[in-house]
Amino acid sequence: MAPAPLLDRIGLDAYVHPQDVTSPKDRVMSVPVVIFDGRAGGMSCATMDYNHDADPAKFEKDAVGIRWNGTEDSLSGFPSTHQYSTWFIVDVDMKDSVLTHFKARAAGTDLRLAFIGFLTTEHLTAELAARGYKVNLSR
Repeated sequence: MAPAPLLDRIGLDAYVHPQDVTSPKDRVMSVPVVIFDGRAGGMSCATMDYNHDADPAKFEKDAVGIRWNGTEDSLSGFPSTHQYSTWFIVDVDMKDSVLTHFKARAAGTDLRLAFIGFLTTEHLTAELAARGYKVNLSR
């Protein structure tokens, strides 16, 4: 049996599901693997194989895309091109941070506390030492 047309599957959800967003057509090379689906009015994040241009050297496996899903009043969400829902591909330098953020959201982590581990004395001391500073902690 063929899958239901996209608009039939939207139904009461009133947004385009992230796994159904495969644009830009000539760039998204695989069905997106959804990391987080913020549902109608929220953000989504997915990984996908992505071709940055015709040059095969610019093919990126597991590129990270984000988007605003849209609502009943704006079904295509943002970004979109000619009313087709599309992905914003995150720069490779931001990829890990964005994935960490959305994986934390998917796990229900309180994001106000999600990155507090990076603020430990040990972490900051090691970071300063790695940059050539002499660190002396005393009371």
